[in-house]
Amino acid sequence: MPTDTPDLKYRPIMDILAQIQAGGDGREEVEVPEFGAKFRIKGLSRSEVLHISKSATDPRTGQLDQAKADWLTIQAAVEQPRISEADYDRLRRDARANKLINILQTKLGELTSGTKTDAAGDQEDAVDAAEARFPGAQ
Repeated sequence: MPTDTPDLKYRPIMDILAQIQAGGDGREEVEVPEFGAKFRIKGLSRSEVLHISKSATDPRTGQLDQAKADWLTIQAAVEQPRISEADYDRLRRDARANKLINILQTKLGELTSGTKTDAAGDQEDAVDAAEARFPGAQ
């Protein structure tokens, strides 16, 4: 499949991995001023995402337990403050906490997928966005 970028080349995976790792640790502080709080969350690796999916799927029926998947995701991604399973259960049962949960899940999705969703719901590539903000940083 031809591209419009003639300077692209085949690169060793280890070079690509080194470039990815040089870009930061995949963690970010999320400020939630409405609650006077901030959270440190990390993007999940593909391995972590697959492990959560497998752990939250009933092996007999193949049905995903979405509540369990949500909890396992929060448990893996929210590093500070730590959220206990009981506290998360209380949060998810209170409609007033939906905004907080949505903020955390949106940021987690951005960090995990490498895309950023703007206010209009459009996605942009996180690398392209960073390069636009910090030209020549490579």
